Amino acid sequence: MCLLAMIGLALLIAPLSACFSGADDQDELLVFAAASLMDALTSVRAEFDSDIGIAVSYGGSQMLASQISKGAPADVFISAGQFPVRLLAKEGLVEGVTVDIL
Repeated sequence: MCLLAMIGLALLIAPLSACFSGADDQDELLVFAAASLMDALTSVRAEFDSDIGIAVSYGGSQMLASQISKGAPADVFISAGQFPVRLLAKEGLVEGVTVDIL
């Protein structure tokens, strides 16, 4: 994956972890991510320095979206395409804004 994409992922994850820094019941950020992002996210996690842990569950974007719609507790969803995100938004399961990394 190109350097620009890795920087984009780092910029996406870093501010989100700040939301959890004061939470007593959450010491880990759960990221659901497309399997195609495994190498890039592994690199980002290696450079990420925080008291908050990051757990990543990889899989197909549509499968992960299906799990989220059935109640899976993802804090961040990084999809390989727009359709799964739009589906979750339509179901009212997207909080905040969506960001196109690339």
